Amino acid sequence: MQNLLQDIRYALRSLIKRPGFVAVAIVTLAFGIGANTAIFSVVDAVLLSPLSFPEPERIVIVEGTNFNLGITEGGATSVPDFSDWQNQSSSFEQIAAFVAGGSVLTTNDEPERVRGTSVTADFFPLLRTAPLKGRFFQADEFKEGNDYVAMLSYIRFGNDASAEVTA
Repeated sequence: MQNLLQDIRYALRSLIKRPGFVAVAIVTLAFGIGANTAIFSVVDAVLLSPLSFPEPERIVIVEGTNFNLGITEGGATSVPDFSDWQNQSSSFEQIAAFVAGGSVLTTNDEPERVRGTSVTADFFPLLRTAPLKGRFFQADEFKEGNDYVAMLSYIRFGNDASAEVTA
C-alpha cells in the first residue's frame, strides 16, 4: 500500500511539471470518449434497438424513378404509378404511400411551421399501429374536395386537442 501511494505522488509531481502533456492527454481522452459515445448512440438507434411496430423486417420501401425528367434516384413515384402498384401487385400484402413535408400549425398563439408527412389511408394499418386517442383516417376523407384531416403526434401535442392545422 505504501508503494502505491509513493507511485501516485510521483505521477502527480511528474504531471504537474508537464502541463502541456496533461492538457493534450485530457483533450484526447475527451474526444475519444465523445466520439465513442456518439457512434454507439447511432449504432444503437439504427441497428440494435427494435423499431416501434411489429414485424419491421417485413416492411420495404419501393421508390420510382423518372429517367425522362432526369430523376435516377428514388422518390419520383407518381400517383398513377402508385395506384397501379396497389391494384396489380401480388408480391405485397399491403401498399401505402407517404410524402414528407410540412404544414402551418395555428393555435391560440402565433402560427408555427411544423414537420409533417402526408400519408394514404392504409399507412397506419400497414404498420399495425393504433392511435393513442381518436381513430385512423377513413377512405372517404381522401376524396378530392374534402377538407384536410390531420393526425397529431402525442409527443408534440400531448393532450392539447384545441390545435388547428392548416396545410
